[in-house]
Amino acid sequence: KNGLTELGSVLVEIYKDNPSLVWEIIWINLCYNSYIVGKFCKLINQDSPFNATVIQDKILEIDSVNSVETLKNACIALMDMLDKSPIGYDLEQGISTDNRMKVRHPYSDLSIEAIAYSVYLFAEKRGTNMVRVSNFYNPDVEDGVYVQFGLSKNDFIQALRTLSIQTDRVLTAELNMGLDHITLVGGLSPLDALKKLAL
Repeated sequence: KNGLTELGSVLVEIYKDNPSLVWEIIWINLCYNSYIVGKFCKLINQDSPFNATVIQDKILEIDSVNSVETLKNACIALMDMLDKSPIGYDLEQGISTDNRMKVRHPYSDLSIEAIAYSVYLFAEKRGTNMVRVSNFYNPDVEDGVYVQFGLSKNDFIQALRTLSIQTDRVLTAELNMGLDHITLVGGLSPLDALKKLAL
């Protein structure tokens, strides 16, 4: 509608000092709101070579689609986005190889602000304000920081510890003695959490 959403306005402000965070948030939102990106994140494993045909074939193995041609065009557009935006190289979601393929690498530099935003979205989609670290690494999970970025459990736990001691705390992580609880601040939306940490 030719007008920035509230999230768009926040990202404009963040971009001035932290463009990488903006691209992390864009990728997280695409994972939730774009069919093709969501399937890509779930079906293309870390360090496995892929191209548009590989993505298309993996989707067709699990989904029936109205138009294979439309799916093919979407896969080509996704490859183009990985080529022409920082998501491909800087966020390591589509690193080109020497045989015209790409690979996803685990992105270990994910900012704590993006991690908090992703955790809030993950919890919001499930209608809860408490999740577990193990929820994000369940083989059946279709979203969250591991699916989106390949973030290792150790890196995730370290980020949660950091978020737990922030002055503007948006979550509490109980991670000792076998616990893996993440409790979010009641009443905060994913956007509220991002604004609290990044602005």
